[in-house]
Amino acid sequence: MPHPTPIIIASENGRQGSEAAMELLRNGGSALDAVEIAARVVEDDPLEHSVGYSGLPNILGDVELDASIMDGLTLRTGAVAGVHNYGNVITLARKVMEELPHVLLVGRGAERFAAELGMQPAEQRSFESLRRWRERFDDMASKSSPTCRCVNWPNASPAPSTWWTGWITAPLTSSR
Repeated sequence: MPHPTPIIIASENGRQGSEAAMELLRNGGSALDAVEIAARVVEDDPLEHSVGYSGLPNILGDVELDASIMDGLTLRTGAVAGVHNYGNVITLARKVMEELPHVLLVGRGAERFAAELGMQPAEQRSFESLRRWRERFDDMASKSSPTCRCVNWPNASPAPSTWWTGWITAPLTSSR
């Protein structure tokens, strides 16, 4: 039995999406529709640079989008990853869940499925996201140390160690 008062939990950047989802639930919409609309609102927000339109580009300057969705009643899931030039990937993930025997489509396969559904390609970079992308390279050029080091000492001799760099917002992309 559904809870009499809908409850939505989201990070701060999901506030607007949560408000839209809550309105939909109060008007009798399904929980699955609510989580999709919550994500779509955030994906479409040009001021939000973590996902969707105006998301921060990868190291090559391309916005790659990922999304997943799960129906809590049936435990069916759908997901897409590495999607270029299509917005609202949460809706694409839902279509994977509802229409395909697969759980995950990646890159070109996800983009082909989007095209087959009639979704229109659209640039996901904005002036602001490109500005922030360029700024990251300026910042990187001024720093010469890695972001993380790990040494196992004194448990082994010679001491094994790791040394790596990484950006949470700048993944490398697979070659296309």
